[in-house]
Amino acid sequence: MILQVLSLTIPFIFVIVMVWLGINEKQKRNQFQADLYFKALEKGQPCPVDLAKLFEDPKKKKRSPLSVGTILLFVGAGISLTFWLMSVIFAFIGENGVSNALFSVTPVGILPFVVGIAYVIIHFIEKKKDEIEDAK
Repeated sequence: MILQVLSLTIPFIFVIVMVWLGINEKQKRNQFQADLYFKALEKGQPCPVDLAKLFEDPKKKKRSPLSVGTILLFVGAGISLTFWLMSVIFAFIGENGVSNALFSVTPVGILPFVVGIAYVIIHFIEKKKDEIEDAK
């Protein structure tokens, strides 16, 4: 029973910790950068970057469909593979009820996988369209 609970909760805990560490590191880096700029301005030094760039919205960066598609492909494959491996492990242990339940959840990873394929196709269609427009 404990093994089952741990095997289902540890991946979620791992993801939560990794996201928290990433956010914490980004926040520390931003604070260090802001302190550096303030110290440079206090000493009368020129600011290392344009101040207008500091206040731009970082969400304006547009990701290419290829990168989004690749991420979704691997997320979908990872979800399906994880549930499949967990079902094999529980079948090996002898917990067939849990194994069958996990195996029935395995297709959940197909949805992000297919959406990832769609994004990759969109990337190549847009690339072809841009090449045609550049040729004109």
